[in-house]
Amino acid sequence: MSLNLDKITKEEKYDGYYSIVTSEKNMSDKEIRDIYKVYKGLWEIEESFKIIKSEFRARPIYLRTENHINAHFLICFTSYLACTRI
Repeated sequence: MSLNLDKITKEEKYDGYYSIVTSEKNMSDKEIRDIYKVYKGLWEIEESFKIIKSEFRARPIYLRTENHINAHFLICFTSYLACTRI
């Protein structure tokens, strides 16, 4: 296995840039900045989910409404806290 140095050199010009592709054509500057901020922090969200999945070993849940999902995780988190303090 070897490195493709030509490809690496070509890709270096994009270092430090975030590329976002969208089908939206008529966005204001503020909307573009908001989307940029979300995507820039996306790696933190993905890293958090990676840690949660590996640590909690949770099974899939089949809830649809936000209130039901929040209640389910509140119960699970409260149970976890209760079990870890015993």
